[in-house]
Amino acid sequence: MEPADVRARAVGNAVYLEHVGGCGDIFAWGARDKDAAEAIAGELNAVLNGLRVALADAAGKAGHYAHEMRAKLEAVEEAHADALALVRITLSQLDGLASVWGDEGVFRSCRDRLRSIPGVVQ
Repeated sequence: MEPADVRARAVGNAVYLEHVGGCGDIFAWGARDKDAAEAIAGELNAVLNGLRVALADAAGKAGHYAHEMRAKLEAVEEAHADALALVRITLSQLDGLASVWGDEGVFRSCRDRLRSIPGVVQ
């Protein structure tokens, strides 16, 4: 049941809280007279309308926050991909240096560290 599906109505000196299009009356109580019942129903509907507005506002803020977080995640993913590309380029350059200068321990350990980064070696 959604808040939009609930309303209050006055019938005679009774106030009914009902699920519109659903199970019908949720709750009923008697007021001192017809005017009091109408006033109570009006106040209840005002509260329900305020709740609907607050829920819609909260949903809008949550959607905006989710959009911001998605954009930040995409930026981080892009930066990560750029960093991996740089590491791959550096590895290639180190491989080239090692072939010119010989495969010494310094080059080997540096390349091994770079290759140990997740996602570098495909």
